Amino acid sequence: MRTLLALFALPLFAIDPFLLLREGDAATIDARAAKADGTTALMYAVLTADAAAVRNLLERNADVNAANREGYTALHFAVFDETKTALLLAKGANAGVAAVNGVTPLLVAAGRPGAAAIVQQLLAAGAEPNAANRAGITPLDRAAQAGDVATLEALFAAGAKVAPGSAALYRTVKVSCLPCAELLLAKGAAVDQRGDRGETALHNAAIRHHVPLLQLLLRRGAEVDLRDNRGYTALARAAISFDRDPAAVALLLKAGAKVNQVEEDGLTPLTLALRFDNGPIAAALRAAGGSGEAEKLPAPSTAPAKSVREALDRAIPLLQTTGPAVWKTRGCTSCHSNHQPAGAIAIAKEHGIGFDEAAARRELRVLVAMETIRTAAMRTGFVVPDITAYVLDSLAKQQYPADKLTDSEVQNLAFLQAPDGSLRTNNYRIPQQYSNIGLTAYAVRAFTVYAIPGRAEEFASRAGRARRWLERQKPVGVEEQALRLLGLRWGQAPPAVIRAAAADLRQAQREDGGWAQMPYLPTDAYATGIALQALDETNPKAIAYLLRTQYPDGSWFVQTRAHPLQPKMDSGYPFGYNQWISAAGASWAVEALAKAVSPQK
Repeated sequence: MRTLLALFALPLFAIDPFLLLREGDAATIDARAAKADGTTALMYAVLTADAAAVRNLLERNADVNAANREGYTALHFAVFDETKTALLLAKGANAGVAAVNGVTPLLVAAGRPGAAAIVQQLLAAGAEPNAANRAGITPLDRAAQAGDVATLEALFAAGAKVAPGSAALYRTVKVSCLPCAELLLAKGAAVDQRGDRGETALHNAAIRHHVPLLQLLLRRGAEVDLRDNRGYTALARAAISFDRDPAAVALLLKAGAKVNQVEEDGLTPLTLALRFDNGPIAAALRAAGGSGEAEKLPAPSTAPAKSVREALDRAIPLLQTTGPAVWKTRGCTSCHSNHQPAGAIAIAKEHGIGFDEAAARRELRVLVAMETIRTAAMRTGFVVPDITAYVLDSLAKQQYPADKLTDSEVQNLAFLQAPDGSLRTNNYRIPQQYSNIGLTAYAVRAFTVYAIPGRAEEFASRAGRARRWLERQKPVGVEEQALRLLGLRWGQAPPAVIRAAAADLRQAQREDGGWAQMPYLPTDAYATGIALQALDETNPKAIAYLLRTQYPDGSWFVQTRAHPLQPKMDSGYPFGYNQWISAAGASWAVEALAKAVSPQK
């Protein structure tokens, strides 16, 4: 009945027989059906249906080795699922086939946490352990980025070699996999191999203050003062970390790190450290001869908003100007200037707040078009999960209906989910993209809102595992507290668990009415907005804080503490190099303020 309703809901010319597979019905479709781009029913079943549907098509002689226009076969898309992979291999699927871009099923599989069993299936079927794609990425590189030592061991046992220039070591350090790093170094990985932004493994260990990894790398001869493409040494990276572990900084100083080496803007590690606090790390840098002063911040607003509606009427037009500048300059959309503002404006719309509807429609069209370009990459787990998570959160807020794009986006997250239910970020862009708790919370929402109907049972299981993982975590800082609370709600955790998480977040509110990103930081609009959004309750003191701290042009200032990643550009939002996180903070503030207005009838 659900299948028929889905079909009758469409105009006759739009009916796609592959929708039957997406709804879990494989019996009535031609097993050898294919679209103009070469996508077969079997490929579509692998991605959108369960193992029973795949078995049905195979039993009716589906072509197991048919390739689409990009050279992908069903096996490329199946290797997130052990049963589907076994079914295809048993019918003669070619384990060594390469797509046009050089991607093999083994290269795909190796990037999934917990993939050792599937990797072994592919190796036993003749997959080449050293086959790289056109970008030079090998299965070892992918397994290292997944932080999966069992997969690395399986690849090495099959004859995999660390290729010259391999990024495996610095990639695995980004996900804090100590045993992976030890194994790679033992197998010949270069300790100072640079990544595509000039960073080394030591930079990445310093970012997260991972002392055991720092000790390992320094013991193996890592050069302590190498600078990345933005001029940052490992010490400069260590200076701007949420973790604030003096032991990490002390270790680098003991290894001879130059304490006054400046980054691209002439800032010393001490100046960078003072963005966070004037605590033990700053003291250690000064004791080692470090110089530098705290950066000058904008003066407080002299014209606060007089009401919630005034604040929203000032904030939304400014936010809507930031998006086009980003995608026109960079050729892609961003979380801070596109996905988050679009979601915030959608929340404002629900509450009857005015906005530029044509601009909002344009932003959605651009987002969908740009995301569609990387459909194959998402289907094979090659897209950074943080990006996918923000995109789906924004689309959910905009009430965007599930379609082939959201199927690909949610498949990317499903592919990258670890066996324990979590998703692991390999980013460190505080406060937005650094936390496994935050990423896993967004995944819970994605698995719930955009579950693929033909895999409904699987996605319910994924959401449940992610939620249970969140229940076990102890959040640090408001980003983790707020997103954990949201994830628990989205995943329908036990009421007592949700109440405890809300109480924990509520307790972090400061006397001035706001929240701070971390206990040692001052309050700001980012932390206050996300806290209010998560609590979803009346809080006049917090609303007053947001009104009081808004500038006359509709902006809020949030100081950047992120590690530089993207090239510099001006989005049009105020505050110079603080503009991106300020725009993100404004988006959270708009969501919180909009909810203080009665919904539109």
